[in-house]
Amino acid sequence: MRLSLAVGMVSLACAGVIAQESTRLDVRFLPGNHVYLAQDNRNFALANFVLQNIAIVNTGKQPVVVEVVDGKPRPIFPDRVRVSAIGATVAGQPVRATGEIRVISYQPRNEYHFPLSGRWYVASSSSVRSHHRSLPVHEFALDLIQVGEGGQSFRGEGTAHSDYPGQEFSTYAHLKAASVRVKKGDHVQRGQPIAQVGLSGDGYQPHLHVQLTDSRDANYARGIPLIFADVRPILFSSTIDIDGRRQLQAGEFIETIK
Repeated sequence: MRLSLAVGMVSLACAGVIAQESTRLDVRFLPGNHVYLAQDNRNFALANFVLQNIAIVNTGKQPVVVEVVDGKPRPIFPDRVRVSAIGATVAGQPVRATGEIRVISYQPRNEYHFPLSGRWYVASSSSVRSHHRSLPVHEFALDLIQVGEGGQSFRGEGTAHSDYPGQEFSTYAHLKAASVRVKKGDHVQRGQPIAQVGLSGDGYQPHLHVQLTDSRDANYARGIPLIFADVRPILFSSTIDIDGRRQLQAGEFIETIK
């Protein structure tokens, strides 16, 4: 992986470089400490990770021109990635900084069963093309749309809402208004209905947004990979990994295993 970012005079925070007061640079990451691998295909050892935010901080008194930012992970399924920043002061003195961050292939501490029953389409997942992936809290979230026979997600013409059926923390969003059956403090059991799929909030059609995070804080929680134990791919799927113990991918049709 080569980032190779050519940067001019770096005094703007929005350029990823913060000018402070000597000639020392620091490479910092946010979220810090580690990133999680996202599985694309477990059988073929395909995975990826995203560094959402990298900051190159000038902790010295002299301005520094950052010329190259270079990232070098270790071989397949690396356990660390190293990012180096190379530059020079206006007087020509070379300056270099290196930062490392751990790469974790995460396995959930609990066994999770799919929050819905029947057949569903994975409209968005942890793909690098997903709108979820750029925010740490949503990084491994799924958007799930119910499908019937033939892969359709609606009845009739699909022009009305009524045409669409409906130390780890899980979140369920876009629920149907007034359909929530539990309240704060309730204890729920696996398989217990808690709400109906809806279109509340920012959505394009009724679907369930489900995610797993490391805290309850909606703004600063960290999204973590979510693996279900009771689903398998169905229609139009080319995957041969059918045991259900993997991260779901956008574009898959899946069903619960009874």
